[in-house]
Amino acid sequence: MAEHVMPVDDPVEPAEFFAASLDRLVRVALLLTGNSASAEDLVMTAVSKCLPRWSSIRGAPLPYVRQAVLREFLSTVRRRSVVDERPTDRVPESATADSHERAMLRADLFSALEALPPRQRAVVVLRFFEDLTGAQIAEVLGISVGTVRSQLHDGLAALRAAAPQTLGEYLQISGDEESRP
Repeated sequence: MAEHVMPVDDPVEPAEFFAASLDRLVRVALLLTGNSASAEDLVMTAVSKCLPRWSSIRGAPLPYVRQAVLREFLSTVRRRSVVDERPTDRVPESATADSHERAMLRADLFSALEALPPRQRAVVVLRFFEDLTGAQIAEVLGISVGTVRSQLHDGLAALRAAAPQTLGEYLQISGDEESRP
């Protein structure tokens, strides 16, 4: 996915940016948290932290806000590990066989993603669902490219071990071959 880059001289208003980017940010957060309510809370918390600094954001705001979402996620995971709360919102899909099978595969994929350590999960989501390069991921997370590679390698190995058929079947049903881990 190509990112829309705003020229430095053309600042974007927060309301305009969030109207255009909120769904994308929530999707990333959903992939990180595995829970739509937590994803929305995560994005709103990150947005509330970005708004006071909005005038200092130069260039495209999406990478800045996405990085805020990721850092908030990693921070929340650290805080949650002390409390160990795990909200869930698994709502059954419609009764058709195809959508039921797809929902089960999606749930298996979310479970496999949720089992990854937070940094591995962030790297996998950014690489395969946000289509960022290793260098872009390293910049967003503030880690080296080598660390991105090792986290991605370990994360994919864990996903393949946890759900080998789920990944292949989910990608085959969804038709999303270019996002394939």
